[in-house]
Amino acid sequence: MPPNTIYSGSNAIYSCMATAPDGSGQVVWTRQGYNTSAGKGFGYEHVYNKHNVWLGTVVNDIEIN
Repeated sequence: MPPNTIYSGSNAIYSCMATAPDGSGQVVWTRQGYNTSAGKGFGYEHVYNKHNVWLGTVVNDIEIN
């Protein structure tokens, strides 16, 4: 995990949960990114809660594409 990428409170949605290199060698950050009370957002919590996709699947897809 990159240093200083874990946040708390209302900024927790910006916390980095994982990193993975893509096919071109660029490092892609997966952020928590979801506001459960509002039911909307971005990042891992969105793909898990809305689409039932696990973090390992997200990281694997980044690495092979």
